[in-house]
Amino acid sequence: IYKGFDETGVRIKVDRPYTPLQYPRFTYMGTSILSFLDVLENGGELAISGHDLRQSLEVAIAARYSALWGSVPLKLPLEDRSLTLYPRAYRWL
Repeated sequence: IYKGFDETGVRIKVDRPYTPLQYPRFTYMGTSILSFLDVLENGGELAISGHDLRQSLEVAIAARYSALWGSVPLKLPLEDRSLTLYPRAYRWL
């Protein structure tokens, strides 16, 4: 992950610490599902909200279309709400 450029034009790398998984024996998807079930059973807040997921999906859509259109910069939020991003067929559950 990078944030900005130094005086020579080189990207500045950011070393972000990540918290360990709450359920370490599962993948991130499994952890998300278990976290969701935990909130349903015990109350509280999700670690990652639906809003967070929607925002990250919009970033992924913007990255894809930027690449398809020749690395053009796109501003968020996207104006064209018809742009989509579907997973490959083998990734569907």
